[in-house]
Amino acid sequence: MARSDPRTLRFALLGALIAVGVAVVVSLRRPPAAAPRPGGTSGVASGTTADELVYRKIVDGKERYVVRAKAMLGQEQEGTRLRQVEAAFPHVYEGKEEQTLIRADECLYDAERQKATFTGSVKVTTTEGLEVMTESLVYNGTKGTARSDEHVDFARGRMSGSSTGVLYRAEGGDLEFDKDVYLKIENEDGPPTEIRGGTAIASKAEAMVRFAGGVVITQGNDEVKSQKLNLNLSPDLQDVYRAVFIDDMELRTGGRASGARGGSPAASFSGGSGRTLQARKLDAWFHEGTRHLREAVAVPDATLVIEPTAKTEGHRLAARTITFRFDDGGRLVELSGQQGVVLTTSSAGAKGTSRTVKSAVVVARTDPASGDIAASEFSGGVEIVEGQRRGTAQSARYEETTKTLALAGDARVLDPGQGSDLRAEAIDIDGRTGNLAARENVRHQIERRSRAGSGAAAASGRPWQLTSRLLDYDAAAKAGRYRENALLRADDDEVRAAVLVLEEPRPGQRRLVGSGGVVSILHPRTRPEAGKGRGEPVETKSADLVYEEEKRTVVYTGDVHVRQADIATVSPQATAFLSADGTKIDSIVAGEPVEVKQGARQAKGTKGTYTPGNETMLLVGDKVTLEEGDKQRLSGRSLTFHARDDRILVDGREVERTESVFRREPARP
Repeated sequence: MARSDPRTLRFALLGALIAVGVAVVVSLRRPPAAAPRPGGTSGVASGTTADELVYRKIVDGKERYVVRAKAMLGQEQEGTRLRQVEAAFPHVYEGKEEQTLIRADECLYDAERQKATFTGSVKVTTTEGLEVMTESLVYNGTKGTARSDEHVDFARGRMSGSSTGVLYRAEGGDLEFDKDVYLKIENEDGPPTEIRGGTAIASKAEAMVRFAGGVVITQGNDEVKSQKLNLNLSPDLQDVYRAVFIDDMELRTGGRASGARGGSPAASFSGGSGRTLQARKLDAWFHEGTRHLREAVAVPDATLVIEPTAKTEGHRLAARTITFRFDDGGRLVELSGQQGVVLTTSSAGAKGTSRTVKSAVVVARTDPASGDIAASEFSGGVEIVEGQRRGTAQSARYEETTKTLALAGDARVLDPGQGSDLRAEAIDIDGRTGNLAARENVRHQIERRSRAGSGAAAASGRPWQLTSRLLDYDAAAKAGRYRENALLRADDDEVRAAVLVLEEPRPGQRRLVGSGGVVSILHPRTRPEAGKGRGEPVETKSADLVYEEEKRTVVYTGDVHVRQADIATVSPQATAFLSADGTKIDSIVAGEPVEVKQGARQAKGTKGTYTPGNETMLLVGDKVTLEEGDKQRLSGRSLTFHARDDRILVDGREVERTESVFRREPARP
């Protein structure tokens, strides 16, 4: 808001309410009684000239007032009726000799009763520039009051206003406006400021101005409403250091388009977008000796709505208390909410997303130049809702520029649509890309698909559990990278590696890549025969691992070691083929070449196929060899281990058609 001349909004308001009484009515009061000084005079002098009547009040040799009239219309019981009256009252204002003039068509003047009634085009002017116009003004010196029941207009410099009925009380210096109070202040570089109220009382003794009966302050598209407004003035009555809007307070700004800048509360709250603040009460404090806001508190159950723009998000903040803080220039630099904070953020347009954050406390840092929120910090327990996604943490921070949401302290992000439940000490979410980073004690639960490659949301078996120290998720690639002690568990199965990458290159088709010393433990999901104790898990160690949901395969590469019970294989690569639902192992193919060990037996071949369902290992190749210590050495094209009954079947070359069966000797006692 532009600075008014010669006063700001607060000074102009003071001038409108106080100056009428101080500069006009105070001059009509009878001065306090004083003992006559030697040589002094006190009394009312009267006289006539050729064309006017003159009445003077002289105290201690000084002229207190002079009344001139064109004619005397007559003497009445209430006093002398004069026509075309001009009354002059010298007085001191702010240390300067000033003078107040009252002109009227008629005046009923009673010097003895200290009463004067001015009627007909009454106009009051002061040398400091104040003008007051009304149809009647009644002064009662005995009661120490001056009153008009008519419509009153007043103006001073860039300020003007009106009311219906005004009363001044000398005792306490109170000035009361009966109804329809209106004040207008012109601004050089913006629209005028207008104040409307039902009634108003200005008290010099209390240094306070009170509005009641509905108050509305407007400047361009900016507006403040309340049922009551109290202004606390400095001792010299020159500054407003506090303004309190009471009951049904509503502040609306139209943003930069309104043209409002500076001084008014609405302009100070305004930024690049329209804003609405609602509360029962708004308590605003100003920097000492300036027109700028220092702090404002809205209570209770306050709400602040900031409309979205093409570049900024919209916000709705609700809290028991909302506090605003301003810099020395009256620019908003911080706002905070306490108790039951709910902050809803939305983007412009029908396709815009919304985010709701609940916490005990929020502190938002704003850009002083624009008034837009730059960053928000939440504490005291945080709950976040964005679409289907839910988040919780002990504290959180949101950066408007980068659109980054940082959760800290028992952070959790739950996304039912993706079948994801992520927990960590800290989780950062990039709102622009959807990328995510989690740190320390990462625990990620992901629902399984109903069948491989379908993309169906229904889970089959228990969800996957992934843990690690760090997680980076690329939303565009749908890839999560788990680092440092990464572990995936699915039912009783698990995969460990230095790094695990879980991605979804195509909808519903997951792919797991492990690297850096991979260890997997897979269970065959078969019921062992009684007394055999089989059905042990398949443990695999390798340099790398690739699981593809669509193909239902797990490929191990790099010095692959596979073991189940007492059967172990070593090969450069091994592939585990899974069942149709992806929950159990159908077979494992190792090679090429492959080495198989079972107790003292060692066999080598080109490729080995292990079938957990019947617990057999089929070893094939151009030349498959079997050794059992120094006891036996055979070769052929295939060799079958039967783990359940310890049988080994060797099938020689086709032309030889030889077959041998070996059984392990029972252990000696």
